Amino acid sequence: MERMVNKMEIVKYEDVSYDLSIEIANKINARRGNCFYNASIGLSAVNDGKYIIGYVICHGDNVAVEHGWIVADGVVIDPTSIIPPADYPYNFSDLSDSVYYAVLQFNDAEMMQHIIKNKDNPSFQKMKEYSHKMIEAQQIIQNDIGRNINFLESE
Repeated sequence: MERMVNKMEIVKYEDVSYDLSIEIANKINARRGNCFYNASIGLSAVNDGKYIIGYVICHGDNVAVEHGWIVADGVVIDPTSIIPPADYPYNFSDLSDSVYYAVLQFNDAEMMQHIIKNKDNPSFQKMKEYSHKMIEAQQIIQNDIGRNINFLESE
């Protein structure tokens, strides 16, 4: 299910494709802890997909993790979270009860333009022009969830 949360255009996704997530993870040799990289590389393997930066809340947890993933046809493809963890506290092998909040969305052309322009530091999530949107989104997500949520930044 895809639903707009507010005028800031935060989109809530609850439909996750485990099969596509595994397929893309294998195709790009995804690495745990590299969600933004995995999603940016995986985008080229998906038709009409979007690179997303936002927050994911898993298994009814009270923690929202800053995260990167792909959306195609309204379905989340998460090539990072399905990788079996070593000692990682979040094992998302069952993504069915995860909730994804998209704050920033970029299509393939926008991604390529950004990577070429910022070849020294192509990371979207750390850019000042976008970081304020992530902070604004936290209160909106908190209100949508209806309970206290701890927000964690990605490394």
